[in-house]
Amino acid sequence: MKSFSNHESDNASQFLISFELLTLLAWLIEHDADKLQKIVDKALAAGLGQKLRRSDHIEQDKVEITEQARYNIVEFFGLLETILSTALHKATFKCVTEKNLLPALDQIDSTVCDQETIRDSLEKTATKLQNHPSDNPTQILFEEILRSWKPGKNQGMH
Repeated sequence: MKSFSNHESDNASQFLISFELLTLLAWLIEHDADKLQKIVDKALAAGLGQKLRRSDHIEQDKVEITEQARYNIVEFFGLLETILSTALHKATFKCVTEKNLLPALDQIDSTVCDQETIRDSLEKTATKLQNHPSDNPTQILFEEILRSWKPGKNQGMH
């Protein structure tokens, strides 16, 4: 996943946000603001409101508050990234099984083509097949692999 950072000089304060996660956040704001509102309402009903009122009265060290805020942000985005990654992998696996791509995958020599290239190619294939379901899945997969494959110097031709 492509990532963006806040480029501060202090490494301890840096965190990365992937392009996919930023896209997900924009999509949620645009398409699911009502569901986000329901999540917030549910959290308030489950005790968030009390916790917020209590935190107003507790004197905390500024450094402690900053560290806790950073931790919460990193944990939230980490969880969201994990959820998004899991959903993408499930969608890719579903496409692989529905389009019967397992025999095509068996033809790929894993000593020549690395797993990351195959995984990325499968994700791109799944996306293309969603937009063009009548296209040949095996042909699209092999085209995607050839586009992204970077053979090493020690790999000979078979």
